Amino acid sequence: MLTVAGLEYLHAGAEAYGLLEDWLKRSGGKGARLKVLLLHPWSEQAVSRALREDRRPFAEYTETNLWMEVLTSCTNLVKWQETWPEAVEGRLYKVSPACFLLFVNDVLFYEQYHFGAGGRASKKIPMFVIARGSPVYEQLDGHFSHVWDTASPHRLTGDLVRDIKDANSELRRQLDLLIACARPDLPPPPGPR
Repeated sequence: MLTVAGLEYLHAGAEAYGLLEDWLKRSGGKGARLKVLLLHPWSEQAVSRALREDRRPFAEYTETNLWMEVLTSCTNLVKWQETWPEAVEGRLYKVSPACFLLFVNDVLFYEQYHFGAGGRASKKIPMFVIARGSPVYEQLDGHFSHVWDTASPHRLTGDLVRDIKDANSELRRQLDLLIACARPDLPPPPGPR
């Protein structure tokens, strides 16, 4: 799965969350394979998107929907990784998200991402269902593999999630600096540095 935050799939209470968790429980982690790519919450792409969608200043970035949704998904995914380490793996990516991808057996569910005003545009975008063997399936499978391979330095762990949340962590300071370089138009976030 390649998604921004995976709200519908990785948040307790969502129907798909329950279905995924039940599938992992039934398989006992044997034979099941869940690979999830989430947008790194301190990437330029995440910050830019969240500030546009929530219409907030950078000082309030950690109060945006995107920030909270990605961190909740990360936390839940880490729990699944700890329970089923052979079956579940998560990574964070920093490239501009272009689409949602979910591969299930020989079928791909594909939804384009669009920025929109006045709410989430994705509620108006169709979900395409594409069979393995089609040129579109092969192209998007290659896209997922490329993002997965380039996201490898950002393997999702409980320590990484804690460092992302903790304003005093060295990782958080480095990420703040990267955002400051990438987006000099944004004032630095408040808090101890």
